[in-house]
Parts: sequence; C-alpha cells; structure tokens
Amino acid sequence: MKLYYLIPVMFLFSCATLPVSPPDVGLLRQFLERCASDLEKAKRVIAERDLVKNLTHLQRMDNGGKKYYLLERENITALIRSVTEGAYSDFIIINKNGTVVYSMRNNDLFAGNVITNLKYTVLNACYENRATNPYIGRASRLPGDESYTIPVSGKVSGADTMPGIFILIVEVSTIKDIIGKRSFIVDSGGDYAVAGDYLKINTRFKGFEKIDLAALSGKALFRITGPSGGTEWCQTLRYSNLNWIIITK
Repeated sequence: MKLYYLIPVMFLFSCATLPVSPPDVGLLRQFLERCASDLEKAKRVIAERDLVKNLTHLQRMDNGGKKYYLLERENITALIRSVTEGAYSDFIIINKNGTVVYSMRNNDLFAGNVITNLKYTVLNACYENRATNPYIGRASRLPGDESYTIPVSGKVSGADTMPGIFILIVEVSTIKDIIGKRSFIVDSGGDYAVAGDYLKINTRFKGFEKIDLAALSGKALFRITGPSGGTEWCQTLRYSNLNWIIITK
C-alpha cells in the first residue's frame, strides 16, 4: 500500500523540478505586428475622412468644450473599430498643434495639449517621435486611468488632410498575458517595461548588470542567475523602436 502513496509524491516532485519553458517571443512579435497593421488601417480612414481637421473644427467651435465632440465620438469610435482587429482600451487623435481632439473613452485627455499641460505624459513622446512608424512608448498611467498602458502611435497625413497623430492604447495586462505569469520585460536601459506588479514598472531591475547584452544579441536564449540566486532565461525582442528583454524565472 505504501507504494501507492509514493508514486504521486514522486510525480509531484518531478513536476516541480521541470525546467521553466520560456514564452514564444514570436507570439509577442505577431501581436505588435497586428497593432502596426491596425494602426495603418485606422490612419487611412482618418485621413480619408479628414477627421483631424473636422475634430479640430468642432473643438474650436465649442471653445474647448465637449458639446459637439460628444455627438460625433460614438460614430468615430465605430468607424475605427470597424477597421481594427485588436481589443484596445482607447483610441486617441492629436492634431498638428498637439491638442487631443478625440479619445474613445478618456474625457480627462480631451482638449489637453501634449506640448503644454500633457507635456510630462507618454503622449508627448508619441508627438515628438511621430516620424517613427510605429512608435511604441513606455508603459504609464495616463491622466484619468487606473491601469498601466502602452501607446502604439504614428503620424496621420494625406495630400489634402490636416496632419496629426493617431494612437492605439494597449493594456500592459495584455502583454503580460502573452508572455505568461512567470515572465516580465526589461527595456534596454535596465528598467521594468512590463511586470505583473505595476509598482515595478519604470523602476530598475536589480539583475540587469548580470545580463551579457553582447552575448544575448547573438542567441535565442541566454541563462543568468537572478537576484534571488535562481536561474532566469532571457530573450530579446527588437521591433521598431523597441529593444526589450523578456526574462522568465
């Protein structure tokens, strides 16, 4: 009878000591590529309908208020959703002067300006890096938001349209779901870019100095000893302006 008790114990022990399987970085790349595709499709519609100019006109008509804008927001949201595949938490349009003329849901951003009162938000970085397509910003909490998000942005332009910036807002939790519970992401400067504990985001990863970046650049996987002494696996993902290191405990 003792053998029957021993077998499940041995099975559990063997499972506990199995090596951790690092996430498939290709899935994360595919997600970012889909975001870039959605960005292009939405930018095309925005340019065709000259939405930057029309929304700027509505915003000026109401002296920065929301009366006319709110009447159009639902239709614009439906239009953008019809050409995008991802489940984004927000869409944002900024005109050439840096004014937010549309947000799908964040009223705290509307009529704010990324050059003045929104200067210290990630939206300013999207505006400053509008020549990069797509530009993927750092994780942050935007005014009015409780969760951390990442912007994916690009310049809207056309022959006879007012130029602007269109931004897809991605929840950090979406990225975390792709890489799994045992993984997190560090940027090239050594700060947490994506983590389950939001308090760690944009703070220093203590094990960064142990990562041989030169060796990692030439390998699919690289093993390090983490801050707590355990083995951690590192992988790199380079996409547009991103240079991420995915670490799995």
